[in-house]
Formats: sequence, C-alpha cells, structure tokens
Amino acid sequence: MPGIDGLETTRRIRQRLAGRPLLIVAMTAKAMDDDRADCMAAGMDDFITNPEKLTGTAKTLGRLLQATRAPALNAPLTRHKKPAASAAG
Repeated sequence: MPGIDGLETTRRIRQRLAGRPLLIVAMTAKAMDDDRADCMAAGMDDFITNPEKLTGTAKTLGRLLQATRAPALNAPLTRHKKPAASAAG
C-alpha cells in the first residue's frame, strides 16, 4: 500500500478483522531477529526471508494452514453455477 509499510498494513488488517482469522506471512529481505519480532508484534503469523525457495514457502504455508484448521481455508474449492435461464425470458 502506498505510504505505509507491511507492519502498519498488518496492524490495520487485524484491527478491521476484529479477531476473525486470516493468515498473514511476512516475506522480506530483512532477516534479523528484531525484524521477525516486529512482524510478529504487528500481528503476522510467520516470517519468510526473501529470497526463499518455493519448497520452504510451501512448507511454511502448509504448516500454518494445518495448525489453524480454519474451516474456510481447508474447505474444498467449489465452482459457482450460473443461474439457469428462465423459460419465460
């Protein structure tokens, strides 16, 4: 978002969600322990340093999804059907 960083963005998202679940993972080139602590304090769920191998990213996301067991996140994808055309129209 222009004008604010990821930490402030996360704080605003968490405030608007008012406790509803949403996984937020930081991906940053900043790899110091203080950077991780700042991300976690802002409300992020995990921290991935960039560049990260795809397998590491997949493991982190998989671990978070498994840990949350959020029904909306683990539900199978469904396709929405188009409404049937009416016979009168």
